[in-house]
Amino acid sequence: MANYWLLRAGERGRLWAEWAERSPPVVTIGWDIGGPSEVDFSDKSAVKRRVSRAYESDEGVTAGQLRYFVGGRTTHMSAGDFVVILGDASVEAVAQVGELEYSPTGLSSASSHTYQRPIEFVVKSASTGGVALRSLPKRFGRDADGHGEASLYDLTQTIQEYHVSRDEFTALLDCLSGRDDVIVARDPEELFGSSSEREFYVALSEPVNFLTAYRRNVWGVRNTDNLRGTWADLEEDDIIFFRSHGKDEEDKDWGLIGYGVVGDYKATKSEYWWRDEHVNEEVVYEHVFGFKETFCLGDQHVIQNRPEHRKSAEQLSIECEAILQHMLPVEDAADHLGWVSFNDINMWGPSQSNGRKLLEKLHTHDRERERTLVESSPTIDLSTEDVLADLHFPDELASSIVEDVTAALDAGKHVIFTGPPGTGKTEIAQNVGQALVDTHDEITGSKISTATADWSTFDTVGGHMPSSTGSGELEFRPGLVLRRFKRNDEQRNEVLVIDEINRADIDKAFGQLFTVFSGQEVQLPFEQDDREVRVLPAEQYTGELTSNEYVMPRSWRLLATMNTYDKTSLYEMSYAFMRRFAFIRIPVPELPEGESGDAIDELERLIHAYVETWGLEWDRREAMAVARVWRTTNTTIDDRSIGPAIVKDLYQHVSRHANDSVSAALTQAVISYVFPQLEGVPKREQIVRQLATVDEIDERLLETAARDMLQVTLTESEPV
Repeated sequence: MANYWLLRAGERGRLWAEWAERSPPVVTIGWDIGGPSEVDFSDKSAVKRRVSRAYESDEGVTAGQLRYFVGGRTTHMSAGDFVVILGDASVEAVAQVGELEYSPTGLSSASSHTYQRPIEFVVKSASTGGVALRSLPKRFGRDADGHGEASLYDLTQTIQEYHVSRDEFTALLDCLSGRDDVIVARDPEELFGSSSEREFYVALSEPVNFLTAYRRNVWGVRNTDNLRGTWADLEEDDIIFFRSHGKDEEDKDWGLIGYGVVGDYKATKSEYWWRDEHVNEEVVYEHVFGFKETFCLGDQHVIQNRPEHRKSAEQLSIECEAILQHMLPVEDAADHLGWVSFNDINMWGPSQSNGRKLLEKLHTHDRERERTLVESSPTIDLSTEDVLADLHFPDELASSIVEDVTAALDAGKHVIFTGPPGTGKTEIAQNVGQALVDTHDEITGSKISTATADWSTFDTVGGHMPSSTGSGELEFRPGLVLRRFKRNDEQRNEVLVIDEINRADIDKAFGQLFTVFSGQEVQLPFEQDDREVRVLPAEQYTGELTSNEYVMPRSWRLLATMNTYDKTSLYEMSYAFMRRFAFIRIPVPELPEGESGDAIDELERLIHAYVETWGLEWDRREAMAVARVWRTTNTTIDDRSIGPAIVKDLYQHVSRHANDSVSAALTQAVISYVFPQLEGVPKREQIVRQLATVDEIDERLLETAARDMLQVTLTESEPV
């Protein structure tokens, strides 16, 4: 697809004769600052400095023109583009340009014109002085709205882009080739082939309207007045860019969030689809255009499939924020395209050349984000609030846990939190996962799942399942882990939290991923789109992913929890698995033993700190009764303890049964929350008998439950 340019043949066309007489003919530009091998023309500042040193001119304007002709990140001429060559208020020729050449000697009439491109004429004036601009139809002097952006008359610099559509450019060629004073060198109808080029449009609106566009795959025009212009000319495969502002009405930080490819659907509707139509009776989007596909820099897959006017304000905010994330700021787009004012480009849209560049920029922007997700390795610096949040730990222990977690993650390790039940392992793992999301743009989410004994690689990696199309064929469905890397064909980097990981057969569930954990590629025994599924480490990411490839980002982390009462499972894990993890113990607090005044005071201070952290109402009698149960459970035998989370359940149970006696409520709480933790414990009878000695425990009720649930009696002579 070609771009279109206007180029002046020197002041008053003085260079035209030499350009035309060269073999092959050429177009040139001056301000020699060195060849492309010497100068990085993509570095605007460097080009400006060189121009400033070499010439007394407006280095900013000159640098821009050089970069247009030679190259750079801004819009620039390329081989195959078309150029309208202007002389002294005339059109001398229209030609197609070739590759850039650097000739140190320049032109005989202008030695500084070292940058040259060979040309092939399409049409050429047969008369001296060219085709006078005033003799051409007025439409080539001004666009339909009276702007000069696409005007032959408004060439204010040596070179600038000619903002016209292919059809408009073809119309100019047809006009010139039909004149007697013009030589037709190439048939204009054969230049582009028979298929028409797509046109580009820009739709401006608030985010909530784009939710409807993505959800229904349509765009709407408010009234018939808007159909008098280019919207009426929409054709299949045209592109509508989505330009939105922030989610708040006051936020006018405009940017591009994606686009839609127009399909063959056009209709006039009577029902209301957009939220505006439901809240403002004066707004009706009568004319709608269907999309055959849409693209979003953010995440359009969070949009719920129900009308926007029926969604809560909170849900709308979540969805708007999702599609606005990774928005391409208008300033970045304008800088890339070299547009003087992006704001001037509204519904009539950019030219085809700029539209194509903008399309490329959006996908480049998306690939840059993908590369960041995969390759970034941010420094991890977590705070106590990040890790522990609403959990209570003594200051020294809290600092130690946070330091251990931070150091492990920063060293690139995955983490398994171990400890007795109720110590807060799951909460800490979830807190860490969310903190990584909140503090690092490279991490896109956090997902928690509980392991089971039935897990296999089908659950974690994926496998073949019947096609969702109903064709009866099998297709690959990624599992829990691979979905953290890619979903809906978009690169992800989502922390995975696995609760009670020791419930799973680790080698069976994760064996195929061990190699990737160690930094090597794995080919799975499955196919996706007729190619073997590959799981790659970040080091092998090339910048382009195919549908059968999944990349484990460098900053991706797996967080897991393991109950130390199932510590034998630790030794069932293979060394290959264990060495990729840091094991961080989350212990229960040390509880003061004995009935001395100091021990009781310390026990009260400890339980009071927890009750305060939980945000519960303090009742000393109830709290101390619970504290004595906690101490007894944890100190009777060496290998069985319960953590603060279970103690919180005990206290809440007693508090909620304030009308009952503390004894009855506490005993029932022990039966409900402590007894399940004693299942399978060889010395459980010792703990039960010691619990029966706590003053507030109803011994008869406790014994009845212990016999039924744990096969334990309080009489030592009876067998358990």
